[in-house]
Amino acid sequence: MLAVDKLPVAPDVINDDEDRKVAGSMPTYFQSEIVRRIRETNLFPKVVNLSETSFTPGPEKTLRLRGKITQLDPGSRALRYLVGFGAGRGKAQAELHFVDVQSGE
Repeated sequence: MLAVDKLPVAPDVINDDEDRKVAGSMPTYFQSEIVRRIRETNLFPKVVNLSETSFTPGPEKTLRLRGKITQLDPGSRALRYLVGFGAGRGKAQAELHFVDVQSGE
């Protein structure tokens, strides 16, 4: 089983109001996308979004995915409007690590 935490945005990547706005919505979006994509791979029998479900570890082997968003680029609203086709799209990068829930390692 895999439990996925919400990933906070590292404070040092927030430079202005636009970054703050993106940082407010990015953790939830990023977490949902990670959960969706991992579920599609079928690598884990169960993938839990910890923002949607309470989680109490049981005897089954469980990994917890933790981390933080370390780069944030809100993109260009003007390019998205004028060009389209993915131009001006925002980007984010995260540092992730797995933690064994039973041992804490």
